[in-house]
Amino acid sequence: MTMQKTTIHKPLLLSSLVISITLAGCATTATRAPDEDDPWAGWNRGTQTFNDHLDKAILKPMAKGYQWITRNLLMKV
Repeated sequence: MTMQKTTIHKPLLLSSLVISITLAGCATTATRAPDEDDPWAGWNRGTQTFNDHLDKAILKPMAKGYQWITRNLLMKV
């Protein structure tokens, strides 16, 4: 079994990067004013409020606890 060495073609990589950045800049669209007759506006606001409360009450404390536990475990290793 032989191992093949991976070669990176720097000019190809650089040109691909430039083309990707150029095309990403063309992907933007003009901003529109929000539709005043949005039938889902109340639902969206309620869902956002629920998600904010869920994040504040459960997810953020859980993430901080996880960070505290893993930091202590990494210090012991």
